Amino acid sequence: DQQLAPAGTATGPGAADTMDGIRTQVLSAIENGFDDPTYPGRMPAGIVVGPEAESIAKFVAQTAGRG
Repeated sequence: DQQLAPAGTATGPGAADTMDGIRTQVLSAIENGFDDPTYPGRMPAGIVVGPEAESIAKFVAQTAGRG
């Protein structure tokens, strides 16, 4: 499952682990794509790669759950 739950405010002792986990999920979705039998073709793999993919994953991890 590649869905992300809202992260809430990433503060406190586990904040880095939470953001790293989200970053890892997003990077996996970027690299592998995201498809669903109910809604096929949602996101093909490899739209962005390398440092751009890392930057996007980091941005999403930092802003996830902020509304």
